[in-house]
Amino acid sequence: MRPERDDCLEVLLDRRQQLARELGEVEEALWRKKMAPEGSSAPADEVLRIREACARMRWSYSWAVKHWRELGGFKDVDGGLKIRASALARNELGNPS
Repeated sequence: MRPERDDCLEVLLDRRQQLARELGEVEEALWRKKMAPEGSSAPADEVLRIREACARMRWSYSWAVKHWRELGGFKDVDGGLKIRASALARNELGNPS
């Protein structure tokens, strides 16, 4: 009968939603693990958006975007440019522009 098929579909959709939530939790845990220094229980380094780093370091935004790789920046999963606070400490050279 048709109601049994609909019940089965509903169970499958519920299971898919549950699995999606679990996958999100696993992805978040993996991301936190990647951000933490290996072999250490220290918390993950602070990550700043490139504009926040510019304000902190007095860099112009255009200069920082042009040199983000040399500054130790990276593209996050959202596609935005980010930089770790520890990289800022190494780059206290100011903005040569």
